[in-house]
Amino acid sequence: MFAHLRRSRRPGFTLIELLVVIAIISVLVGLLLPAVQAAREAARRTQCKNNLKQIGLALHNYHDAHNVFPPGWIGADPVTGHAMEGPTGWGWAALVLPMMDQGALHVRLNFQRSVDDPVNALAQTARLTAYVCPSNGAPDTWEIPPEDGSSSTLMRLPTAHYVGMFGTTELEECEDLPPGQQCASDGMFFHNGKVRMRDLRDGTSNTILVGERRTEAIVAPPGTDGYSDSIEFPWHSTWVGVVPGGLEPATRIVGVADHTPGHPDAHFDDFSSPHEGVVHFVMGDGHVIGIGTSISTEVYQAMATRAAGDYVPENFD
Repeated sequence: MFAHLRRSRRPGFTLIELLVVIAIISVLVGLLLPAVQAAREAARRTQCKNNLKQIGLALHNYHDAHNVFPPGWIGADPVTGHAMEGPTGWGWAALVLPMMDQGALHVRLNFQRSVDDPVNALAQTARLTAYVCPSNGAPDTWEIPPEDGSSSTLMRLPTAHYVGMFGTTELEECEDLPPGQQCASDGMFFHNGKVRMRDLRDGTSNTILVGERRTEAIVAPPGTDGYSDSIEFPWHSTWVGVVPGGLEPATRIVGVADHTPGHPDAHFDDFSSPHEGVVHFVMGDGHVIGIGTSISTEVYQAMATRAAGDYVPENFD
């Protein structure tokens, strides 16, 4: 008779049940996040490969228009002729701007004046999406220090993550060249280069045009490059060109194949990427490939040269 006076029990979770539910949700989130991150990286990697594909097409269009590929960079002196850091300094990536759908930027730059001329100040901040790998988080611009290692800033430059293949010759060897001598190499892009399609005698599908290089900033220990103190060395590349008097100026736009891609003992002039275990390149025929870090040095260097007569196996990696 007192049943109507009883309180009804409200359904709910106990503390233990709540903790179990939270634990299950945490496990599911922990499983889901890596999958989401992997999917995002796959999309970024695809965009990076598309950028290289576009660069390859632009280089072919440049060759169609001029019957020659662009030089790695322009450096000439009216008295001595060839000058590695001479005017004008513009690099291969700047010369193909019209073919990269950047005609508006191209016409606003004065290619008859040096890259560091105030008239070309726009080139110091013009970050171009097609030259940037989305997997590599990096500032839009960076400051190149002078070659003497001082703390001053020589010039601000836009970031890029793709550099031309210089070949197997060390860029450092060019630093001791006498005036009037060309800094040439066995790759596609070098000082005042004039490489034609017919010069790729190793085969267009076997010859590297352009590849990736990641961006990072390191602090080099004392003794690096002869400096007594530790120096901050920006491992940054650009699309603009060679800045006279800059630290490692030519290495900002071209790379060397003395180490395999992504080598653990990496040097700044190597090719590298933020992608796990692979670095992407566009070849002479325009197709993009991923080269694994396990590739042999001999095969890789055969791909880095344009006419050395090296054999590149089909299953090279």
